[in-house]
Amino acid sequence: FHLAPGGDAALALPVADELAALGAPAEEIRLGSFVRLVNGGRYEDALALAARHDVAAMAARAGGDAACDAGLALAVLDLAVGDPAEVPGRLQGLALEPARRDALLLEAFIRLVNAARYEEALAYIQAHDVAGLSARVGGEAARNTGLARLVLDLAVGDPAEVPARLEGLEIDPARRDALLLEAFIRLVNASRYEEAQAYMQAHDVAGLIAMVEEGTGADGATAMAVLELTVGDPAEVPKRLALADVGQARRDELLLGAFTGLVNNARYDEADGIAEAHALLNRLDGQNGQAAEDARWAAMMLDLQQGRTDMAVTRILALENGGGDRALLAGFYVDGFIRLMNDGRYDAARAMDGLERRLPLCREALHQDALAALVRLDAQPGGKIERVVPRLNALAAAGAPEERVTELALAVLSVLGNQGESEAARQVLKLVEPLLSKARAPLGVAMRDALFTAGVLHMQEKAEWPRGAAVFARLRDALVKEYPPEEGEPAPLFWPALRGEVVMLQKLKRGEEAIGLLQAYLPAYRDAPEDLRMQVEGR
Repeated sequence: FHLAPGGDAALALPVADELAALGAPAEEIRLGSFVRLVNGGRYEDALALAARHDVAAMAARAGGDAACDAGLALAVLDLAVGDPAEVPGRLQGLALEPARRDALLLEAFIRLVNAARYEEALAYIQAHDVAGLSARVGGEAARNTGLARLVLDLAVGDPAEVPARLEGLEIDPARRDALLLEAFIRLVNASRYEEAQAYMQAHDVAGLIAMVEEGTGADGATAMAVLELTVGDPAEVPKRLALADVGQARRDELLLGAFTGLVNNARYDEADGIAEAHALLNRLDGQNGQAAEDARWAAMMLDLQQGRTDMAVTRILALENGGGDRALLAGFYVDGFIRLMNDGRYDAARAMDGLERRLPLCREALHQDALAALVRLDAQPGGKIERVVPRLNALAAAGAPEERVTELALAVLSVLGNQGESEAARQVLKLVEPLLSKARAPLGVAMRDALFTAGVLHMQEKAEWPRGAAVFARLRDALVKEYPPEEGEPAPLFWPALRGEVVMLQKLKRGEEAIGLLQAYLPAYRDAPEDLRMQVEGR
């Protein structure tokens, strides 16, 4: 009665228990009750019965149709509330129609995917030919299988397969767009950037972002921005982020990454543009995370490259205070000093504290450049001229090429001489005098100016007048060789050098030689100074 149509199969179980207590057969009633409970969707009651009695064992003992019905019910129960991975085992040996068997096997695969049991689902595909099952079953089950395989590709498979799986699959357009976009996102997240770039072109990812729900759209815009940062164009990041409402923190992180990428690619004007457009640097100091830290370094390097040296130095000090790599920052600090010197901003360069203690941390070439700049700084008005010679010696000791040290010494000699710093100039002259004595045409600018300065210095001491005359003569002779009289154009410093030589000769009571020089050269070159003409004319 309880197992008949319209009855309550659960009420048959106490009757079966009473029969069993009397030693009468009860398993047929229990199996029938189990099958009817499952068929009626009363899965919790069916599970309770299976927990008390081994349904599979009872079915095996019963055999025949009862065993088949019970096995089928066990498979349905596994699909509904149990373990879908058990379904193939349940169906083994059951006399089922192939179509029914295929449908149950296919449903088990779908349930594994829906339960996020992806590794088991992947193994199931190979073990049970899911593609063949889907082709044979068709209809709604095949469509659901296609969706399950899409989900599986997105989760642990190959997201690049998603477009092909969607072909011919009848699903809601919004769902299709979301799956296509999700596949792109997964490609980017898996660092499959070249495939993601091709995918973006093939499937109008920007258009998909506009069609899907806000959250997925934001993830898509973020993925597009990440793709631009890694293998695309960092300048495109703001456009990608504008496609959806990406969260402020993530937006800032990606914009900072774009800024840093532009700086690293030496696209300094574009980096300035993106920083200004998004006010990135205004709030940079208070931001945490690697993107902000990288951007702080990039901002410092950008300021150096764009000539904002004062701001760059401020950022360097802030990075040092924040625990940045002191050796690396020392190099940037010294580079800032050299840039100030090259810009002629000597007071600002002089105000940079701690320069010399940073020099040992710098690479050799930068160390030498800084020492050379320090020589030039001390030779400027207001500098500590007594340090010029020691710094030149330090530059040589630091491994600078002899030619560089010599060239700098020659230049500094002229600077000090022009400033009237005769004593300091004489100290430098001692270093370069052996070289001056060997000077021959053609002269470089530094050698030419240094020879003239040396002549002026010798002119100031009576005991050195003969040397002064010789230096001016050497300079005059070299300049004549460089600019022969037949060309008519005198070399720079020719007339001052000739004047110096004439003065020295006159002081040495060698006036006839002086007049002879004037008579030889005044007609030879244009624009002879009037004071020299007057000496020849006796005025």
